Amino acid sequence: MTKEVRIGSGLRARIWLDQPPGAQSACTQSLQQRHRVEGARAGMPRTAAIEILWFTGGRTLYGLLGATFIPQQSSELNVTVCYDEALGPEFERSLACGDDDCRIGLLPEFAPAITAAVSLHPDALAELGGGELRFDHAVHGRVSSASAIFQRLTSIVLRLLAAPPPLDDEAIASMIRHPWPERLTPTAEGSS
Repeated sequence: MTKEVRIGSGLRARIWLDQPPGAQSACTQSLQQRHRVEGARAGMPRTAAIEILWFTGGRTLYGLLGATFIPQQSSELNVTVCYDEALGPEFERSLACGDDDCRIGLLPEFAPAITAAVSLHPDALAELGGGELRFDHAVHGRVSSASAIFQRLTSIVLRLLAAPPPLDDEAIASMIRHPWPERLTPTAEGSS
């Protein structure tokens, strides 16, 4: 299922649930994390992705991030963030179409922002339970992407994956509007 959402005049989003967007990232390199989670759950694999175009304070921020969760009978959640230094192909149906050159793939400078954001959401990780969580769908704008937007996208993807289905439009909009963690990890571009 794919949904488009507008929140106010400054934010547009596209959400994919249980089907990935056409933005499979090359995985020539990856960051890995392991998290202990309470209890082993046996559930269905889930996929969630979000694309955001956000007009904020005279600046446009853009990004797309998606992940797949494969549950396992385990007390560990293994997280993989795929990235590649090479520019991927153009993502032609981007929300930022005409505003930026949007490319499939995650650049190395954005990967640490994703792992930092994952660590800020122990409740969502516990809700998912043991298994494999793979962030392997991404699009970045050559001008409008920043680590801060990928931290926010990670927070939303985790909420989408951990939420019990089905999600209605108001629940999805609430996840996007939900306050971000009070303190995101500072990045090379500064803190959010």
